[in-house]
Amino acid sequence: MRRGRLAFAVVARDYANHHVSISETEPVVKLRVRSGESIQEAVRRFRKLCERSGLRKEMRRKAYYEKPSERRRREELKRLRKARQAARV
Repeated sequence: MRRGRLAFAVVARDYANHHVSISETEPVVKLRVRSGESIQEAVRRFRKLCERSGLRKEMRRKAYYEKPSERRRREELKRLRKARQAARV
């Protein structure tokens, strides 16, 4: 790591089954702090990157066990919502 640079990396973990879903060498979100950038700005950018990548949503969804039938039902409803929205446009 170079002097004056800071890097953040997050690895998505499957907390329900207590194993790493992505290898620890392959972070989901990477952020290099720009020179002259404050830590607050870097954290703000990091939060936005995490939000856009869907990391928080996936972690919340995987926090508890979901039955396969519930997963299929959720995916089917999502598919129907997208189809309805596409038909509107």
